[in-house]
Amino acid sequence: MTDKGSKNEERLKDALDEKLINGFKSRRLYYDGKRHFMQTIPTSLFTHAYGVMVLTFLSEGSLFLKFLRSHEIEYKVLKSTACNRRFIQEAQCNLKIRAMMSLKNLRQRGLANVNLSKVIITCAK
Repeated sequence: MTDKGSKNEERLKDALDEKLINGFKSRRLYYDGKRHFMQTIPTSLFTHAYGVMVLTFLSEGSLFLKFLRSHEIEYKVLKSTACNRRFIQEAQCNLKIRAMMSLKNLRQRGLANVNLSKVIITCAK
């Protein structure tokens, strides 16, 4: 919690849930400066263990690495060009990129006979 937040804690109790306030105090809940609260895991998982391996894909630029950096936790990223190549090949086989002017009625028309558990819709931004 920031100094300003600590000074205004009583006033914040009227506006925020007590769990949010406790999360800030414990340094496990962060506000991204926009609209999102992010809960983190205890840093001791990374600092009090002999070794920790986190398996993820394309971690550069992720919130996880920002978390490690902000807590000055040393890490090393191992990259596999073979894994990246295989991912790209599978993505090319499984993804279809289409321009859509509107999402209205997409489910009833364009995705009527598609298993929605296998659908991801995103945008360039």
